[in-house]
Amino acid sequence: MRPKPPSTRRPRHGRRADQGGFVLALTLLTLAIITVVLAYLFDRTQAELRLAQARNERTDAWLAMQDTQAEVIYRLLTNPITAQGVGNGADVIKVDDRPYRGVRGTHVSLQDARGLVNLNTATDARIQRLLAALGVEPLQASALTDTLRDFTDEDDLRRLSGAERREYEEAKLPPPRNGPLVTPQDLRLVYGWHRQDKLFDAGGIERFTTTARTIGFNPTTAPAEVLQAHAASREGVGVLLALRKERPVSELDFMTLAAGEPGTLFNPVIVIPGETFRITHYAPKARWAVRYSVTLTPRSAAGPWRIDYAYRLAQSQADPGAAAFDDRNIPALPRRLSAPAEEMPDLLAPLFGR
Repeated sequence: MRPKPPSTRRPRHGRRADQGGFVLALTLLTLAIITVVLAYLFDRTQAELRLAQARNERTDAWLAMQDTQAEVIYRLLTNPITAQGVGNGADVIKVDDRPYRGVRGTHVSLQDARGLVNLNTATDARIQRLLAALGVEPLQASALTDTLRDFTDEDDLRRLSGAERREYEEAKLPPPRNGPLVTPQDLRLVYGWHRQDKLFDAGGIERFTTTARTIGFNPTTAPAEVLQAHAASREGVGVLLALRKERPVSELDFMTLAAGEPGTLFNPVIVIPGETFRITHYAPKARWAVRYSVTLTPRSAAGPWRIDYAYRLAQSQADPGAAAFDDRNIPALPRRLSAPAEEMPDLLAPLFGR
């Protein structure tokens, strides 16, 4: 008999080992896929939670700012406005842009518009002195003033260093408005100014200017840079600021100590805040702030106040020192001057829905 050739079949236990190895690899791959999917879902869930938390914080900050706005406008309408600020004695709110704690941890500051440079009505010399106080060279300050005037005047005549429609087209900018600025942020639309990033860093020139209609200049509420725009003596401005910490300054103090410009018929020196205030709100957890100009109009049929302009800005622009603020170093808004509801003036009706 012929011998049988040796069998070429592999032992059954070898096939089982191969199958077991395949199942193990498939199981490990499945577990890896599940782990990746779970990790992805976890990251997505965490991201959604962070976004929801951020939205809630923004909403809470906005509502707190709205509550603070209502409180501040209430104070403006019910408290007397004196040379010291809004209110009397120890309960006065200063209107020189110093911060106060508002509702639920928000911060608020009030600035008398008479203590700012009005971009629409200030003289060329005053604009140039303000730019000089902010570190702009004289020739460049003169050129920026020319382009600003060309932007707001109604004609198409180009000043010596100014810019009209042609220059805006070459720079691929919108044409000049040929009308007044609406907010201080409109300076970014002006030819030449749009390249001056340093002027707008940390609030920059926006902190010292307004476009609201105001009459008069108040040296008791003006920042140092604005005082330099109205005065010829920088050293005298320092003396005036030191004196202002001790007592309200007078028009005579301003003119004698700082060699300040004398008042005119259309822009007198008035040491009492006017009816227009720039108000800035921000919350420590928010990265943005709200700034607006409000004018009191108690005799207007349209309402007891109006908002001249409003815009949002970065918190660092609203107050460069905000990041370093400690609430313990910021005073709370002074207490209200209490009065029975029936004695409240009729101009408050819109606030209470009457």
